[in-house]
Amino acid sequence: MALLNPSPVATLPKTMWLVARAIAHSGNWLDAVPPTLGAPQDGGHARVAADALKQLGWGNLTAEKSRRACLCYRNFTSWLRQSVSEPDQTEAQDLRAGIAWLMRQNPLVPISSSTYEKLEGADTFVNATRWNVFRFWAVDLGFAQSSAMAAQTEEGAIIANPTGVIGETVRTWHEAGTTIPVRAFLDRLHSDIPLIPYQNAENVQDPMGQAVSWALLGVHYRGLLELSAHADAVQVFLTDQEENGGHRSVSHVTLKEQPGE
Repeated sequence: MALLNPSPVATLPKTMWLVARAIAHSGNWLDAVPPTLGAPQDGGHARVAADALKQLGWGNLTAEKSRRACLCYRNFTSWLRQSVSEPDQTEAQDLRAGIAWLMRQNPLVPISSSTYEKLEGADTFVNATRWNVFRFWAVDLGFAQSSAMAAQTEEGAIIANPTGVIGETVRTWHEAGTTIPVRAFLDRLHSDIPLIPYQNAENVQDPMGQAVSWALLGVHYRGLLELSAHADAVQVFLTDQEENGGHRSVSHVTLKEQPGE
């Protein structure tokens, strides 16, 4: 079952979250759709979510890991993001391809059901129905955000923006004050977030795509890390439309201390 396949019903992260909590509580996914709820299609969404959880390895988690994943939606999506990243999860292949495509899009331009087809590589989604399923996954896994607040934006449009998931990941390193060569930093970031595309080769501009460059600049300006350039060191070039030439040179990344650490 491909995760973006809407037949018989769509598999959505929030439905999987409700079903996972029901399973953790009673061992029975049907508790997520009691008869009194009047769920559409006799709880078909929950049934599909339960099947997806099984295929993604939820049943193989230890009691402690499933308990931790059920504590909050952020923990659950962290597990879900890790699970769909595994290459042997063939049912997530279409989702992985979609995220890789999204990370190469302009983070300043909203993408909607009426515009995505005009972008190169959009055949990943096959049709508008699969695109509609994908946008929920992209937002909930932390790779996009709704652009509904932007003026004259089509309802349901998203923008590519992984700032949240990158910031969340960097916080887990707990290494404030550490300065890392940029290539080692990107290697580590990609290891922790495999859904981010990465070209680990010399002289490659924008090795992770426009959206990731935007996000790295975002966490830099938020004070989570500091991007710097040393003339005598290996550098990469991040897309930065405010810089002359459209790119910012970076050779080192310094992790910054955060309140509460």
